[in-house]
Amino acid sequence: MKWDECAIVDDNKFDRLICERIISRISADLAITEFRSGKEILDYLLSDSFVTSNILILLDINMPEMNGYDFLNEMIKPENSEIASKITVAIITSSTRKEDYDQTIQYPMVKGYLQKLIMIEHLKGIIE
Repeated sequence: MKWDECAIVDDNKFDRLICERIISRISADLAITEFRSGKEILDYLLSDSFVTSNILILLDINMPEMNGYDFLNEMIKPENSEIASKITVAIITSSTRKEDYDQTIQYPMVKGYLQKLIMIEHLKGIIE
């Protein structure tokens, strides 16, 4: 799939920076935006600022204010189905719990699950 934009959603600035640098190396023309919580990305997707047709979201699970699960639960609500059809989510987490993997892959928009520390090969497989 060809994405118009990539959103990195993580409360850890260092993890956002790593993802941003890797994505820039893989796809220099992909627009990248960064968010610190599920609430920030949700507000963006529901705003008039969101005008892309396809967005890849690299989503951390454990964040304050609104975690990754809360965000995914918002996206499966019927009133958000049009937006949900435009997003592809790759979970990026430090969690090693099988339960987290099993739970997140139940969401239809989740197409990948990566554990931190993220390497270029991990993201390359998702982006390409």
